[in-house]
Amino acid sequence: MELPNKFACYWDESGTDPGVETKSKADTPLLGVGGYLAHVDEWKQFEVEWSSVLRSKHLARFHMTEFANLKDPYRNWNDSEREEFIQSLIQVICRYVRAYAVFAVETDAYMEAVKAKNILNKDIIRAYHICARKCIEWVSTAAGIAKHKCEVLHVFDQGSPAWVTFESSFTPEIRGSYNILQPVAKRNTDVAPLQAADMLVHQVVRNYSLSAALIPPANRRLYSVNLICGKGGVTRYIGEKDLRQLYQQEVMADELRLRGYDVRKVINFQRVTRQQRIFAEELFADAAAK
Repeated sequence: MELPNKFACYWDESGTDPGVETKSKADTPLLGVGGYLAHVDEWKQFEVEWSSVLRSKHLARFHMTEFANLKDPYRNWNDSEREEFIQSLIQVICRYVRAYAVFAVETDAYMEAVKAKNILNKDIIRAYHICARKCIEWVSTAAGIAKHKCEVLHVFDQGSPAWVTFESSFTPEIRGSYNILQPVAKRNTDVAPLQAADMLVHQVVRNYSLSAALIPPANRRLYSVNLICGKGGVTRYIGEKDLRQLYQQEVMADELRLRGYDVRKVINFQRVTRQQRIFAEELFADAAAK
């Protein structure tokens, strides 16, 4: 029987995870994972309108890196055309998404946390794992506060080399503790909400990188503020101290899972503020009530 109140999250990454594809170093100073949450009915309407905007420009899909770097098919567009197009996409996002989340780590800090000599080990906890799991945890915490019963679907872009080991970490017990379906990976080119997630994480990570002077400034507009749409959510830059702690927690949790223990994150809902409860309940309200 189909459940009436289902939600889905779509996540993409920005940056290169050090240690994957036989690389001991990352090509980018930050790695981030981020995206949006909405009701499945809202995502259906989103896809219709998103596709309409793309068709108006004879495009099959959208990729933020190509747009931001003035690559084909955007190379010969003038400023007015570019701005009108990107704002049309942002309006579609803001019309339908309910919340956003982005978690990012500095790749050099990650290298320090894991020790560079271990970086190519197959069983290492990847930077991608940490950021992606924080996204799921943030949504699951809100769902728990709201007492949302249906399992949330999490869809990731399948381009990450760290995806296979991340996916395999979700045992039935872990999925139960998060109240989620098995996370899946799909192609950005086939799934419009993943293209929206790509926009968000690309721009937030770029904003972090510029603010921390990790990349040279460029005379190009940032859309990170526009892309949060005035909605509730979180963008978090995980510093070196927190990263070390998170990394050790992930290592310990993996070791316990391998030994057959049921590892769950315990949340004290008694400490939830009234404001947090209201936000969570509104976030997971049925689509017909919105």
